[in-house]
Amino acid sequence: MAEQHTPSKSSTGQIATPRRSPRLLQKQQILTKLRESILGRRAAPGERDKGPTDTPAGTSGVSFSVGAHATCSLGTDQPPVQPRPSTSRDFGVDIDGAQSQKRRRRLIDTESGTYPVSLFKTVEGYVDTKYQASRCHVDNITDGSSCLTITRDSADLGIDEGGPMYAAQIVIAENGDAKFQVVHQTVSASSIVLGGVFVPDRLQSMLTNLFDPLYRFCHGCPVDMYNNLTKNVSYTPKGCVHENYPFERVVSNKCARWFRKNRPQGTICPQCMSMQRYLRQVDRRNVVTTPQRKRRQDPASRYPISLLSPKSKKIRQSRTKKKRYTYAKKLKVAESKYKQLELQLEEAQHSEMTEITELINRDHRTDLESVLSDVEKEQGKETSLVLQEHWKRDSEDSAAFARDQARNVTGSKKNSWSTITYRIALAVYIRSKSAYEALKSFKILQLPSTSSLQAFAGARLHEPGVVEEYFGEQAVNYEKWKTEKEKSGHKVPVGEGALIFDEVRVIGKVMWNSQNQQMTGLAMTEEDMTNFHDIYRTIDPSRKPEPAQYFMQFLWRDMSSDFDVLGPYYTSVGTMDHRFVTGCILDTMRALINYNFQTVALVCDGASTNLAALKLLCTRKRGAFGKTDDADDPHKVQASFPNPFYPDVSVWCVICPSHMLKNHINALYASRDGGTKQFRKTPAGVRFGWSALQDMYEREQQRLSDGHVRMVPRLQKSYIERDAWTKLNVTPAKIMQQDQVLAELFNYIHPEPGPQPEDANNVEHTHQYLQACHMLYERGFLSDERVSGMDSLVLNNIRQGHSYFKAWLDALYADDRFNPLSTFERRFLAWQTWDLQRIMVAGLLGLCTDFLQRHANYYITPKKLNGSAVETLFSQFKHSSGGKLTSVNYNMARRAYLIKRDIHGHKPTAAVKGYRDVPLYVKYMPKLTKK
Repeated sequence: MAEQHTPSKSSTGQIATPRRSPRLLQKQQILTKLRESILGRRAAPGERDKGPTDTPAGTSGVSFSVGAHATCSLGTDQPPVQPRPSTSRDFGVDIDGAQSQKRRRRLIDTESGTYPVSLFKTVEGYVDTKYQASRCHVDNITDGSSCLTITRDSADLGIDEGGPMYAAQIVIAENGDAKFQVVHQTVSASSIVLGGVFVPDRLQSMLTNLFDPLYRFCHGCPVDMYNNLTKNVSYTPKGCVHENYPFERVVSNKCARWFRKNRPQGTICPQCMSMQRYLRQVDRRNVVTTPQRKRRQDPASRYPISLLSPKSKKIRQSRTKKKRYTYAKKLKVAESKYKQLELQLEEAQHSEMTEITELINRDHRTDLESVLSDVEKEQGKETSLVLQEHWKRDSEDSAAFARDQARNVTGSKKNSWSTITYRIALAVYIRSKSAYEALKSFKILQLPSTSSLQAFAGARLHEPGVVEEYFGEQAVNYEKWKTEKEKSGHKVPVGEGALIFDEVRVIGKVMWNSQNQQMTGLAMTEEDMTNFHDIYRTIDPSRKPEPAQYFMQFLWRDMSSDFDVLGPYYTSVGTMDHRFVTGCILDTMRALINYNFQTVALVCDGASTNLAALKLLCTRKRGAFGKTDDADDPHKVQASFPNPFYPDVSVWCVICPSHMLKNHINALYASRDGGTKQFRKTPAGVRFGWSALQDMYEREQQRLSDGHVRMVPRLQKSYIERDAWTKLNVTPAKIMQQDQVLAELFNYIHPEPGPQPEDANNVEHTHQYLQACHMLYERGFLSDERVSGMDSLVLNNIRQGHSYFKAWLDALYADDRFNPLSTFERRFLAWQTWDLQRIMVAGLLGLCTDFLQRHANYYITPKKLNGSAVETLFSQFKHSSGGKLTSVNYNMARRAYLIKRDIHGHKPTAAVKGYRDVPLYVKYMPKLTKK
């Protein structure tokens, strides 16, 4: 048995302290430091030097409790340390001590209902100290345990919201696990006890979210609103969740439930607000008419199939499959017919055909001319000219193509190719790269290499600004074009045209080109525009390059033929100001005149920057025109300026008629109830405006419901209740001033038989307004008629329509308070619209007078003076770039268009067709093939 040591008594009768080993003293010091760190205090200097004392037998371990009477003991030989008075930030709890082992699972005596010194009382004291408007109570759980619940002092949800109840609460379990719950659903959780000590910082974030007055419960989307937005939807929109507790509502699947509101009246979280916006988009997207739905279900529709409803998507896929099957059958039939008609030639026969063509051209020219003369006598001169042109073109192109095939059979890198071979190669390469490689690898045709094609196409990749080489090529092509027109019996083009320009906003991106070691997509800097620094801006060396956001594209169209030149483009970081626009115009005019392309007209839309630039060029002034000093016509304005590079010819400014038509119809739409305009013909006259067209649509719907024929078949509800996209569309504006609408309004005013309706005056004035627009555009600027003299019917119609607005303005001037330049004047058009109309009319009349005086036997087609030609280019560029036009792919899309122009060429047309006239002509090769 081991020897037991008992403490010995000294001579004084006291028990002597046994000697401690250094290792034991070191252990005692470590335990003392641990005790001090747990209690949040250090022992007094005197206590650190005191040696350990004995403790009664049977006491060991670590125990502590929190409160004003808490004690703590660590180790077996340490006396109890009296703690310092507790503060609001000094809270702890005895969890693992020996004195609390009996209450380790239950810290609250639920039977007596008393609150011993425990975790719950500690937390409750901390919350009461920090937040006055709080409520803490202990709840019993079914398994016999308890939890402390912390809520606000008042209910968050009322009776109509499933209450009264507390929307948010903090629930603390006996083991120290705290949960932040919103309508009894846990949002966040954490443990507020660390190492047996209550840590207030872990609870503070939950308390902040609970008691912050800006935090509140998310109410989601009301059921009535949700049903109204989804009434036209046959499926459940994604991200929407129906909830019935504590009241019925629809929330987002990412709902925050408890959120910090940014507005005083905010009741929903940002996630549910995004869900409501998505529901509105779905509602607008699904409110389509039956004709629109049928067009979207058609296989040829360009509407994205991913945006269709499941039913429409299934119908479209079925029709596509059926159409593919039908086309496959037609293709088989066409291939069988083609094989029957196809003429296979041997190598020798192919050479014989080429020799025959050359022999006819060389030795039998008279016989060929006699054949052409017989055709002219029998079928007319036009047919003879067309046959002669095709014979010449096919002979030249076939001969050049045959020479390339015979000369380049070696496949050497030094081979040279004619233009016709490049055109054929590009036509095949664009449609199928694999087919091109097959034709070349199997030596079916001798074709240029891919690098040669890329070099040929790379010549069309132009940088912003003027490219002199391209204008030189176009000048050579124009001379050939003039020669062809002269030989075909047409009038020779005079080299005078209209310069059309427009701007488009793109997605700003930047890309590094590793081949040329340059950045692509940057906006033009001042150094790139050094030729007009005096009117643009001063060079700022500290300015950094930025991605281009706006592109301005120019297009030159010949007034006496169908030839046009794709002009340069300019880039800008932000919205272009009038100085930048003016500089771009003058720079392009200078480049065109160097290659004998004369500019006699400027055509653009009515943007504020364009209007300011035109006014500065014409009058050296900015601002509204107002009344002029002209005694004969005070509304006449100066719409021309001398060409600075060719002063003998004036340049006339014409505003795009398509944009002006939209401006006039949108101005009439602004006169609706609640709009910004209140049109009146006289100072005290009857108000007229859009209400007449709204009533007309109701009458059309009544005719449709009665089974009668509609008087305006193309009229739609979206044309009456216009949104932002409808205002930008030409078709809805064009319908409003056409004959069907005018006839319907006239029949309503003059019924047969019967008296006039009560709103006859309102409808009569609206009819006159639309009749003036009809004379200006439908029978004026946008008509297919030619102007060969100043007494032309087109010009008379334009004068008649313009006179209506002048008489209207003169009648309003009788009121001394009338001020057309004020933004608060609501009885007439805005002064910007009126100034644009005056420039448009004066520019066309002046252009016709000036051009027809210098070229008496020529004519002008007003429809050519339209900015929609450049908008068509933007549409083609966007299509080539996959639907998204950026500052990086704009140049590449423009190159693709130029390559197509090289392949297709120009097509001579007798009249301009449509608002967007960009004709394409494909040269077909003969159907002769070699075995």
